[in-house]
Amino acid sequence: MITVTATFTGGTPSGIAANLSEWRGIATSAALDASAGKTGSSNTPATGTATTSVAKDLVVGAAAQTGQLTISSGPTNSFSQLTEALTTGSNGNINVMSAYQIESATGSYSTSWTLSGSNKWAGSIASWHQ
Repeated sequence: MITVTATFTGGTPSGIAANLSEWRGIATSAALDASAGKTGSSNTPATGTATTSVAKDLVVGAAAQTGQLTISSGPTNSFSQLTEALTTGSNGNINVMSAYQIESATGSYSTSWTLSGSNKWAGSIASWHQ
């Protein structure tokens, strides 16, 4: 069994949501190839664009928004959907969308989703070597 602990500094957050995945075959050192992030306020949360330097990386993207919105479509760009994480509480809902793909060549990778309405969101993407 694996235990994951999250520590927050600067006070207690008003809400928390997490989506954890386990992957095999990732390099044991210097595995991170590329990463990017993006924020916005719309009905299309996106990850930003990560440009990889090695073929056959594992690329994982995620975005989060707070509110009562649902995912209408996505992920885009041939990413495979992972299980959505949703938390509800007195301070509102937090919805985490995530997706992955094993790339076939080096290049620029991103994904996005469409929500049932507009809201503030944050997204990120990262790739790891085998």
